[in-house]
Amino acid sequence: MKKKVIVIGGGIGGLSSAISLAAEGYQVQVLEANERIGGKCNIRSGAGYSFDTGPSILTMPWTLEQLFTRAGRKLSDYLTIKRIEPQWRTFFEDGVSIDLKGDLPDMLAEIDRISPEDKSGFLDYLHYSSQIYELCTKSFYQKSLAGLKDLRTLHSFKELLAMDPMKSMNQATKKYIRDPHLQQLLDFLVMYVGSSPYQAPSCLITTCLRSIWSWRSLC
Repeated sequence: MKKKVIVIGGGIGGLSSAISLAAEGYQVQVLEANERIGGKCNIRSGAGYSFDTGPSILTMPWTLEQLFTRAGRKLSDYLTIKRIEPQWRTFFEDGVSIDLKGDLPDMLAEIDRISPEDKSGFLDYLHYSSQIYELCTKSFYQKSLAGLKDLRTLHSFKELLAMDPMKSMNQATKKYIRDPHLQQLLDFLVMYVGSSPYQAPSCLITTCLRSIWSWRSLC
C-alpha cells in the first residue's frame, strides 16, 4: 500500500515536491488555498487583459530538467524555453544605458563601450563568481540549510573561507569593477532574489553568474 503524503501549497516548491514524491511511489495530495495552483508563477485576467503575476525568466533551467527526468518525463514536452537577447537593458539618470548579454564576446564589447578599463576586471569578477558557485553547488544549491553547523558538515574550513564570507556583494563587486554604472548593474542582480548588495554576503555573487549566462524566457 502506498504511503500518503499531503503537500500544503501548490506553488513551484510545493508542486516540485509533490512530483518528486509521486515519482518515488508516494500517493500525494496537494492542498492550495488560492483559486489555482502556481504560486507566484501565475496569471490574472480581466477586461480582456492578462498579466503574469510572477517571474517570466528562469536562471537555472536544469533544475526543472532534473525534476522532469525524475518523473520519467521530458521538460521539452511541456514547456518551450527560449533564449532572449539582450537579456536586460538598464537605463541610468545620466543617459547611460547598458545591455546585459549572454555571449561573453558581446558582453565584453558592451563593457568596452562603457568602461574599457573594466574588461579585464570583469573576467576576474566572473572567475571569482564561478569559484564560489562551484562551492555552493555542494551545499546551497543541493539542500536546505539550517545554519553554520550544516555548512560545516558539507564544506571544509578552507572552502568556507573561499566563499569570502566577510565581504558583502557590493564590496566584492567594487574589488573588480570600477565604473559606477557597471557596479550598480551587477549589484542589482542580487536584489532580484530579495537581498541588499550592501548587506548580502559575497557568496550571493553567484546570482550574477547565473543571471548573465542562464537567463531564459518561459513561454
